[in-house]
Amino acid sequence: MKLLVNGCSFTGGHDVIHNEDGLLAPPPDYVWPTHCGEHVNLAIGGNSNDKIIRTTIETLEQDNSFDGVIVQFTGLYRQEQYLEQYNEWANLCSDVGILPRTAETSEELKKQNPDKLFNIHFDKIEEDYEDKLNTLDKLLKTATDNFVWLKSEVDYTVEHLQNILLLQSILQDMDMPYLFTSMSMQGHPKYKQPHHYIEYDTAYENILASKIDITKWSKRPLTQMLSVREFDDTKHPNPKGHEMIATELMRDFRRANG
Repeated sequence: MKLLVNGCSFTGGHDVIHNEDGLLAPPPDYVWPTHCGEHVNLAIGGNSNDKIIRTTIETLEQDNSFDGVIVQFTGLYRQEQYLEQYNEWANLCSDVGILPRTAETSEELKKQNPDKLFNIHFDKIEEDYEDKLNTLDKLLKTATDNFVWLKSEVDYTVEHLQNILLLQSILQDMDMPYLFTSMSMQGHPKYKQPHHYIEYDTAYENILASKIDITKWSKRPLTQMLSVREFDDTKHPNPKGHEMIATELMRDFRRANG
């Protein structure tokens, strides 16, 4: 069985994003061990859900040899923007210090450097990268302003649910076996609290969530699959943690797809 895997650092590792040639580096050897079978891992540290969905769809369009797909959704505040002046996608990753948003207060936000709330990466670092810095600084500032002043938690959640439904619809139309999961509880619509499923803040969110096929989701998010022993100093899965994640997701994939 040949699987397509996508996500962020929790499924792709966080060691190196780009190699010395500016190209995306392959995932480290300890990520998605060989016992999981043949697979292509597109996951990159800092990926946004926008980029995860785009690259999944593009890859499936280019290669029809996959037997299944496992997609790990990531933090809701990350995003991807297309820069017309450079004809390339720019991935904006929120700094871990602003998560979760619901825990932030105005005083805590004031203590942070606004220029540090987001960082950026491209699929390829080009030679004229330095020439783009003025534009990129403005882009990062705008993303920060949107986070602080414009977009609410509901806005981010609605976008996330819409993204899930988009990819769900495409994979169903392709008759492609798949499994969805998430980095944390924040992005996992199936995650069960002691006696009930998550209730969202608005009627629209709950309507969107009701359209999601939760039978195609892992039983729990990746952060809940590991104990403290399986995280490294950067709060990412260590080699043992990646092995445990892969094993549980493969089990959930088989359960979800028969």
